[in-house]
Amino acid sequence: MKISAKTIFSKFLAIVLVPLTVYVIFTLIRPQAFLNPSLPYTILQQSISNIVLAWGMSFSMMIGNMDFSCVAERIFGAIVGVTLCNMMGPIGLIIGVVLVGVVVGVIKALLMSALDVKNRVITIAYTLVLGSLGYFVTNGDTSAIDLDLGFMGTGTFRMIVFVVLGVVMYMLSRYSLFGAQCRALAGNEAIALSAGIKKKRVEGIATLVCSAFIAVSGMLAISRGGGITPQSGLTSMGAVFSAMSGVFVANALSRFISLPIGIIVGNYTMSLIVYGLIACNLPSQLTTTVNGGFLLGLLLIIEIKNAREEEKNRRAALSIQAS
Repeated sequence: MKISAKTIFSKFLAIVLVPLTVYVIFTLIRPQAFLNPSLPYTILQQSISNIVLAWGMSFSMMIGNMDFSCVAERIFGAIVGVTLCNMMGPIGLIIGVVLVGVVVGVIKALLMSALDVKNRVITIAYTLVLGSLGYFVTNGDTSAIDLDLGFMGTGTFRMIVFVVLGVVMYMLSRYSLFGAQCRALAGNEAIALSAGIKKKRVEGIATLVCSAFIAVSGMLAISRGGGITPQSGLTSMGAVFSAMSGVFVANALSRFISLPIGIIVGNYTMSLIVYGLIACNLPSQLTTTVNGGFLLGLLLIIEIKNAREEEKNRRAALSIQAS
């Protein structure tokens, strides 16, 4: 199918315009912090683990489920990965995060299938359990890797993993039967169910896919260095909404660009906002407020634009009928 130059330009604008607008605004406010040629790449490196997390969450969100335990699962996986890494070397980090991802994902999928309880209730309970487990394993202390991760600790490794996962995400979203079933349930659940799509099965697969992406997200987060601190109670849920915001932005831009790319744009933009607020010496408590206001404004602008286009098409159709 031939794609017009106008379509390509619209997609390019959708990818570039939102983060570029935020970047320009903060550059005007704080030029000494933003006029740095390496800053865009640095922000991308900081955003990768959240982008991967949002990719995993997007399928469950598409069919109406909110998994509030994602960050708690990522933290616990990272804690186990760090513990095994200090015992076995870098391979222990991979084994730890994958092991937690598989076990937690399977248990979560089985519980959601067996219990007639809202998905959100189960994931909130999971958040409490995983937070307590992480706190128990570390005694509340920060876990840090005591050795050099080698190639796994480089930005090049994270970019390679990021690109590979991006391709996997695109294939799942665009070409897989699972992706098509998620879109069908999101579009019209009643018709999808009457067509033979088993919602519980799709939800289970979405949970497993999410846990796989969570595992990689945890590995990427800890490979940047530093430590991982357990978060008991519902503290970790705050970071979940940051990743969810990226998915909401992607949904708002879905008319122009695909979901995987939209999630990159959304999470990258949110990271720019956070960095900009810090650079402007504003209280960290404002981050959630500004992010929420930005998301609301973007959704409002896109809805107004869509309404105008629909009105234009309606008038054009009436004009054709009249002639």
